[in-house]
Amino acid sequence: MLLEGRHVLDGSAPIGLSTGELLLGVLLAGLSGLLAWRGLLLVLRRGSLAWFGAYCAVAGVVALLLASTSS
Repeated sequence: MLLEGRHVLDGSAPIGLSTGELLLGVLLAGLSGLLAWRGLLLVLRRGSLAWFGAYCAVAGVVALLLASTSS
């Protein structure tokens, strides 16, 4: 993004998004990343990764099911 961002801002990049839409996406991605980071720090402070392990197991099963149905 750092190298090609100027093309997005001047409108010459063929991405199909306006500058406002792109900035909104960047802002929302940053906010969701910050919330995820804070959530992980909260879990680590409590000293239990059991919920995270369960989440990873469920997410893995869902990913495998989606991958098997799409091929």
